[in-house]
Amino acid sequence: MKIEITNVKGFSDYLPPKSQIRDKIRKIAEKYFKLYGFVPVETPIIEFDELMRSNSLANEEEDEAISDRFKLKDRAGRKLGLRYEFTFQLAKIFKQNPNIKLPFRRYQIGEVFRDEPIRTGRTRQFTQCDADIIGDNSINADAELLALISDILKELKINDYEIEINNRKLLNSIIESVQISNPKAVMRELDKINKIGEDAVKTNLRKYTTPNQIVTLFKLLEKSLEFFK
Repeated sequence: MKIEITNVKGFSDYLPPKSQIRDKIRKIAEKYFKLYGFVPVETPIIEFDELMRSNSLANEEEDEAISDRFKLKDRAGRKLGLRYEFTFQLAKIFKQNPNIKLPFRRYQIGEVFRDEPIRTGRTRQFTQCDADIIGDNSINADAELLALISDILKELKINDYEIEINNRKLLNSIIESVQISNPKAVMRELDKINKIGEDAVKTNLRKYTTPNQIVTLFKLLEKSLEFFK
């Protein structure tokens, strides 16, 4: 029987020169992480499946990334899965190591996996790059992360860029001002705008609110930051 040699859909090989470009980008990111005082962390690609679900770690919310996780079983029949991001693993680290000295500045670059439909610019295995400051709630930590991102983009000679800031407190206040009863669910839907488009998000929001509330919500979201001062 003739076997067709091909990659599994959603997974890619990277050969020179693309592999060399990817390696250069990684090294530039790591250089600035270290300059800003971040230390590397490595976590397993495979975790217990129950650990990946939202009800197992208090600071992890249910979203599509969780439902799109790859599920596995080992020879003993234990339910496992491929990591779909680093956030839940960071929460696991702090549960296992409660005496970590704060503030803790960590970075991680590695492969994550999601069993989701293939679309342009997204594969089922992709490289995620995270930098977090844990235990410092000051605005200085936020400003430092923005400066870090800016320095990396400049080093990569990406001059035309825009850094977007997600202020969950502000977004939650806007949602509550429209008197929507399930702000977390609405926030998850709003996060999908770039992925599925505004019209599709508005359709999904009908599960949680009324058409008039949806119109009011999007009018508020179009306002500039000056409006909310």
